[in-house]
Amino acid sequence: MPTNMERPFPVYFQTAGTQNKLEVIIDFQASVSDDAKQGVLEVMTTFTKLGAVGGLGGTNIDPGQSGLLLQTSQTAGQRSHWVFQDVRIDPASVFILLNMIHYVHIVEAPVAMVRIAWPAVGQLRDPMAIKFPEQWSKLSFRLEIGDLLDDFDVNIKFSEPQEDEVVQRIVETMSVWLQATHRGAYADHAFDPSKTAVFLGPDVMDISSDRIIWFIEIMRCNENALDGLLNLLEWVHQKAAPITRVEIGP
Repeated sequence: MPTNMERPFPVYFQTAGTQNKLEVIIDFQASVSDDAKQGVLEVMTTFTKLGAVGGLGGTNIDPGQSGLLLQTSQTAGQRSHWVFQDVRIDPASVFILLNMIHYVHIVEAPVAMVRIAWPAVGQLRDPMAIKFPEQWSKLSFRLEIGDLLDDFDVNIKFSEPQEDEVVQRIVETMSVWLQATHRGAYADHAFDPSKTAVFLGPDVMDISSDRIIWFIEIMRCNENALDGLLNLLEWVHQKAAPITRVEIGP
């Protein structure tokens, strides 16, 4: 099984620079159309949102204390330039970032070269290796994971009933993770970035004041995507509504 993900464009890393700053430059093979600019914006904004709600936390990065703030962005001509500040995400997030740029290459506009300046990359043995941010090691809620070979549910139980607005905000936060799965975030050697996705079943979800259940029918991506969802739920626990238990399984 390959340990690295083959990219159709060269990637260059710079590990010197300001701590907690991430700079991304994407050079395209031709000038980017207006439609493609919008597509690039949607993909990179999804990456930003995922980092801002704990989805890019990791073993040693408390999702509740993680964060990602987009400072500036510009896509013009053959270049897209993104600068992030207050970067508190797992170093392995660079693999998710490259997956999403890989998605851009296939779906929106062919990429000629990517340059990433981020000191945290220096913590990785091989930044091109297939590696995802792992589950936060001190989850605040009880976790039960069953058989994931077929369709399964994600059952989230709150410690007390929540207002409708709070529950809706949590669903919207979880949807950021879902959007990321559709934009290549959790691709690997077995799952092409342009074809990865998590699809909810016909019933989609069951929502009440003290519980959210997602019915996941198809998970067409690396299973480490669930670590990202659990990290996001840890952020929800700390920032939105206390969670007592999460059950993932049939």
